[in-house]
Amino acid sequence: MKQEPTAKSTRPAHLATTSLQAASDSSRAKGADGQPPATQQAGASLLYWPKTLAGAPRYIFDGAADALRPIFLPDFTRQPADPIHKILKFLVIGRIPVGPRLAAWLTGFEGWKELRRVRPTDRFMADGVTNPRTLQAIAWILPEAVRKYNYFNNSLRFALPGKDIGALMDRMRHMGYHLITFDPDDAASYHLQLTEQFYRDPAVLPQPGASTMSEASLSAIPTHAEAFFCGENKGRRADLGRLQQTLEAAGLTCRFIIVDKPSQYISYDEYLRHLSACQCLIDWVQADQAGITRRPIEALFWQKKLITNHKALLQADFYHPDNIFIVGHDEAARLPQFLQQPLAPIPASVKQRYDVNHWLGYLR
Repeated sequence: MKQEPTAKSTRPAHLATTSLQAASDSSRAKGADGQPPATQQAGASLLYWPKTLAGAPRYIFDGAADALRPIFLPDFTRQPADPIHKILKFLVIGRIPVGPRLAAWLTGFEGWKELRRVRPTDRFMADGVTNPRTLQAIAWILPEAVRKYNYFNNSLRFALPGKDIGALMDRMRHMGYHLITFDPDDAASYHLQLTEQFYRDPAVLPQPGASTMSEASLSAIPTHAEAFFCGENKGRRADLGRLQQTLEAAGLTCRFIIVDKPSQYISYDEYLRHLSACQCLIDWVQADQAGITRRPIEALFWQKKLITNHKALLQADFYHPDNIFIVGHDEAARLPQFLQQPLAPIPASVKQRYDVNHWLGYLR
């Protein structure tokens, strides 16, 4: 299942680099091209990561510690929009080894040239890339000793219906990629490394250049509801409508933003404003969803009650019946009591497992 976009994305092309060792305070300063300073690049082990960072992802990674903070460079893994570049990529990329300059010329993405920066001691992360020829072209360019990862933040059985996923994963492993997922079913079925879903501590102060909510944007947002949902329709409108009726009958004001087309997305700043002001966050997953999506982790870090249909959360280490109401498991008559009950505190040691800094520690 795709991780739902809760905010409109401008989808800029970026490639993230992350230092995996302690850096000096000067490591925050970036050049005009977004590169880390030469002193950091010379001494630190960097993780190069094709990653579109806008909206929620940018907010999350802005909460990373200095030693792990992403630095963005141009992306090159997308499908070219230009027909000529699209044809040239199809004919050459991943079929025969080419250098980064020629790959840039063939695809129209200058980001390929950034691979010349990668040293044998560095690391590389592909962001859920499923095109094996793109991965092969990258592997041919990178120094052989570079540790390569591919992180799938979408459930593969939903993202690749009808595909031989096992064979595709084996092909990636043969290229030298270490495969990571948040989905326990995918991990078990296709022998991937399982990691937690991750978020950030909202109390961490924003860094220079981080996305923040301006006073103008905050004042433009209408009065907030006690129960809040924002996500794509995905055939769930009827279920969400019935849930909204139930909650309103229990006395809650609701704001459900069910997205059917791109023009209906809201910015992540606005999403966070609604989230910070609500009492309950709504999480409604598709059938057979196994991995924990971002919404329960948002509720955990923002200290909000969660109403969900995801029964797998009963096994989560942060589950507490005073904090999480599971439709189809909890009796509907218990809902008023659930809403009135104070939040149960969750140990900091449990929250830490879902912090972005903990997750970045897997990539060493």
